[in-house]
Amino acid sequence: MQEKKYDFDLTLIIPAVNYRDFLVRALESVAQQDFKGNAEVIVALSPSGDGADKAVLSFQDRIKNLRLLNVPTEFNLAGNRLAGLKASRGKYVCFMDADDTLAPDMFSKCFETAEKTQADCVVFGFKLVYGGNGKKTRIVKYPLRHHKTYGHYAANKAFLQDLYIRNFAWNKFYRREVFSNKPLLIFNRMGDLFEDVVWNGSLFVYCQKVVAIPDCLYFYDKRITSSMISVKRTNRTFWHLTSFMALRFFYEQKCDGKLLKIMKKEMWRIRLSLKYDLKMDKKNGADKEYLSVVKSAYRTLKDFSKHVDLRDCLFGIVIDRSYLDDPEL
Repeated sequence: MQEKKYDFDLTLIIPAVNYRDFLVRALESVAQQDFKGNAEVIVALSPSGDGADKAVLSFQDRIKNLRLLNVPTEFNLAGNRLAGLKASRGKYVCFMDADDTLAPDMFSKCFETAEKTQADCVVFGFKLVYGGNGKKTRIVKYPLRHHKTYGHYAANKAFLQDLYIRNFAWNKFYRREVFSNKPLLIFNRMGDLFEDVVWNGSLFVYCQKVVAIPDCLYFYDKRITSSMISVKRTNRTFWHLTSFMALRFFYEQKCDGKLLKIMKKEMWRIRLSLKYDLKMDKKNGADKEYLSVVKSAYRTLKDFSKHVDLRDCLFGIVIDRSYLDDPEL
């Protein structure tokens, strides 16, 4: 079968709103990519009042095929990603947040690996950047242990373990066809914490080969105190539980008993993550009623003797459409 032709080798999608100065820094790292192929960069920008649109346009002479996609709705991380995805024309698709930066060889290493191995997804390491507020900048590396190829079920197991294949959207380089599969899983309240668990968990069900490379190619900036991950929350456990509940529901709808067995076996790891979330919620002032609700929901999640009811799935929805063929997504 003849390979489908694409306009670009890869598409990078950057969902954004305001954050003009950080967006400039992000685009500067894109401009320094050493990739020799044909890349497309889409900034999916919601209405902003700080001149972010002009900042993007100022890079058009330095970043070939840079597109400003004006998203008319209020910013929503997952929603803006989808808007960029549907406008994309690359053979591969990757994402970055507007307040982060890329290593200069991110495009080239991921593209070369994907082409050489014919992977559906390439996963890579990253660095966390700490500091700010007068504190010295500190960078912590999170490389993957080694170059490794995962088959379908091994990749999904590694994703649930969240040790080497983390659930972030921005350290993955997907073959575009993966987004054309259906059904898929979304949150009908996109933009809340842990939406990446649902996003990637759904996509990994369709990945037959995932290749992990040890290189740290992404700088995740935790100095931005206004970012979603830095805000003090009292509902982390709720949203993390919701994502796992939705993912389990998706496995059941796919009638994949082996995936369910893997999830059941990895409940120890899920429990560790939820215990951490619960600790954070308590520290930030979660009340006793909330703690009681999430503990009850966890008992439902780990009980594999019966199917998850749609009402237990909370805000997760299985849709019989792909991310690329529905204008309502």
